[in-house]
This record gives sequence, structure tokens and C-alpha cells, in this order.
Amino acid sequence: NTVPAFEAALSQGADAVEVDAWRTADGQVVLFHDETSDRTTNRPGWTITQTAFADLLTASAGAWKGRAWADAGIPTLTLCAELVPPGRGLVVEIEEGPQVVSDILGAIAPAGLGAQQVMFISKNLDTAAEAKRQAPDHRTLWVVDTTPR
Repeated sequence: NTVPAFEAALSQGADAVEVDAWRTADGQVVLFHDETSDRTTNRPGWTITQTAFADLLTASAGAWKGRAWADAGIPTLTLCAELVPPGRGLVVEIEEGPQVVSDILGAIAPAGLGAQQVMFISKNLDTAAEAKRQAPDHRTLWVVDTTPR
């Protein structure tokens, strides 16, 4: 969920890159694995959906991996969608509820990717259904977790 990771996957020949999308407090769609900044940034204590994008820009999302990645920030979905070359794909896991689907679609639109290049996945059935309703030509999958808890 960082630009260096995204670029590394593509440079190694990945057919597609999977990302986790969240909407910030001020409506920006960003890529981040977790709901909070605790595990993978130098700015613990932030909930992604309750934090402004400008604040998230001050965090390093790569320093925990090593010094070489310390400058990797939290990217927007738009930025990474624009990095997808022809013939490759983007798998967007929508981490929130159906209310963010239109923002996810709006964030991808500037990249001009075809429906065959973008797939949506969600662990929330209502979110997957809304993605399919709003983007019927895109593949949409409901991810079911059957792990006993």
C-alpha cells in the first residue's frame, strides 16, 4: 500500500496489484492496510477514517520496513491507479461500508482504466453489492472469512 511497493510489484511482472482503500476524514481516498496508523507508521494513534489527509501526509508508511523506505508516505488511490500500465490490473479492497463506493469510483476515474483492469473486493456484502450496482462492468468479489474466532 505504498508507491514503492506498488512499483516493485509491477516491475516484477505482477498481473495486478491489490490495495486497501479507506476514505479519510476530509474525503480523500487513500491506500493503507490497517484501520489505524499504529502498526505500520511512525505516527501511531490515528484512525485513518477520522484523520485528515494533510495529517496522514506527515506519516512514514515505510520506515517500519527499513531506512530505504522511510520516505514512503500514505498514497492516494488516484495516484496508484494512474501507475497501472495497459495490460495490468488493480484489485481494490474497499475496507469500509457502501457509503464510500462512489468516492472509490471517483478516485479511480482520472486514471482512465478500463473495467477489465479494475476489480473490487470487500469483506462487507453490502459494500460489494453497492460496488457492483455502481460499476456493473467491473468484476466484484465478496471476500468471506471463515476463520474460526
